[in-house]
Amino acid sequence: MHLARYPRRFIAHLPTPLERLDRLTKELGGPEIWIKRDDCTGLSTGGNKTRKLEFLMAEAELQEADVVITQGATQSNHARQTAAFAAKLGIQCHLLLEDRTGSDNANYKNNGNVLLDHLHGATTETRPGGLDMNAEMEAVAERMRAEGRKVYTIPGGGSNATGALGYVNCAFELLGQANDRGLRIDRLVPRKDVRMVLTDGGPSDFGLAGRAAEKLAELGYGNVRVLTGGTAGWKAEGFEVFSGVNVPSKAFGEYVEHWYDTPRLPAEELHSRVEAGEDIVILDSRPMTEFNRMSIPGGVDCPGAELVYRVAEMAPDPNTTIVVNCAGRTRSIIGCQSLVNAGLPNKIYALKDGTMGWNLAGYDVARGETTHAPAPSGDTLDLAKQRAAEVAARFGVTRTNAAELARWQGEAETTTYLLDVRT
Repeated sequence: MHLARYPRRFIAHLPTPLERLDRLTKELGGPEIWIKRDDCTGLSTGGNKTRKLEFLMAEAELQEADVVITQGATQSNHARQTAAFAAKLGIQCHLLLEDRTGSDNANYKNNGNVLLDHLHGATTETRPGGLDMNAEMEAVAERMRAEGRKVYTIPGGGSNATGALGYVNCAFELLGQANDRGLRIDRLVPRKDVRMVLTDGGPSDFGLAGRAAEKLAELGYGNVRVLTGGTAGWKAEGFEVFSGVNVPSKAFGEYVEHWYDTPRLPAEELHSRVEAGEDIVILDSRPMTEFNRMSIPGGVDCPGAELVYRVAEMAPDPNTTIVVNCAGRTRSIIGCQSLVNAGLPNKIYALKDGTMGWNLAGYDVARGETTHAPAPSGDTLDLAKQRAAEVAARFGVTRTNAAELARWQGEAETTTYLLDVRT
């Protein structure tokens, strides 16, 4: 599912932590129990409804609403987060609060979330329990529309198709976190008899690799070894070590740039060309979450694996200059070179040092952008297919089919990785 096609306001602090509940797991005798900390979403003391509101409030903005109405119980977390979200966007919020308890306690009626609702600038109305609150909300909305207001209504809990997109994103988030923590080691290392060497930092990590080996043994991996002394021991023996993260991919990017002499453009030169009004398209090769956090003004998100697929929609004129950027170097180099290899007639450059270099050069960056390169159609789709076929032929890329893939996956003595490169 391509979430980038839906309008979204990125406000939540995501991904929220995923934590193992060791003592509860032990108390219950398994299975492993984990908790997704959506209390850490960040908006007005947090809560899971912020996920839904990222999509709901973006839709409200798209409809040019000047007031948002929702409903919930007196101490509704959803109402409180809606009021906070609306305040951040400068949209009025009106809440219908249902008394579901019949309590006369002044603290219950006026403190807690109700106090926060008012601190966020929301106006409120109360209703007795048992009413059809969505019908009550629609009646208030009609009254406001009659007064000339542009109203956007959100059902209780943000529970509709638009709000549900927040939990589609949560599913993607959970999958990534599970992979990061080795909860899906079977996907990364599907063969249980593969030779595996584990390493940690050495004595300072207090047996981390050893504990990982024990866990892998529990999961059925029978050929696991621990590197004596860890990475520190490896270095002490005189062997080479590398610093940083994502080292293999970065090394590959440097190799590609050196081998092909990939064209690159410093931030200063890009800035001067843009200021001069040159015909330039800036394609950001990172995922939407990174693009939204910080991007080059005027840039468009187009993750690297789809650059050749989408570029003709963004730069149909061969005289248009194309600049590919990422946060630093690697993905811009690979993205730029992929377009060069595809035979585009345009001048194509990788932005030297990416958004970080742009920012360090003293230029403003954009935040909160959501523009995504459109999918090709018609002639541009045919052109994308033609370019891809020519690259595949030049580099000897072969094809398979579903039956052959299934056979490979069933072979116990080999490992087959299936990579989905779509955004």
